[in-house]
Amino acid sequence: MTKEEHIFKPFERVLVRNNAGIWTADLYSYKGVDCHVCVGCISEECIPYEGNEHMLGTINNPNNPEL
Repeated sequence: MTKEEHIFKPFERVLVRNNAGIWTADLYSYKGVDCHVCVGCISEECIPYEGNEHMLGTINNPNNPEL
């Protein structure tokens, strides 16, 4: 069973990062061609903040928090 892809809504609280860097909090705006556009940045990776609060400020992988 595969995990459903999350559909982000404008102004949704999200965690974002680039180049597997540190996860930072932001507000979602829209999906670009190959990026996620948020209020404060353009990011390669984007996950919902809710349920992933423990990832904030880390470089952990959301699919395996120990990595």
